[in-house]
Amino acid sequence: MINNILKYIREERGMSKSELSRRSGISRITITKIEANITNPKATTISSICKVLNKNPSEIFFTQDVNHELQRWEGHDFNDSRTGTSEY
Repeated sequence: MINNILKYIREERGMSKSELSRRSGISRITITKIEANITNPKATTISSICKVLNKNPSEIFFTQDVNHELQRWEGHDFNDSRTGTSEY
């Protein structure tokens, strides 16, 4: 299964599923299924989404589950103010 952070990026851009659907030519239902990791998108679908969002496929789509990591770190300050160093 190809996992993704499509919903996170789409929402970050203030874009609705309907707008992404209209601009990419991909049905809203398909976008919903991709965001929920219910279906694997075709290469042409990935390309269309990436063009609209101005992202590379590797910035949106992954072969491992990273969604839980995004949720875990969302809003987290990656610089440790106590040490002045980055956690990564």
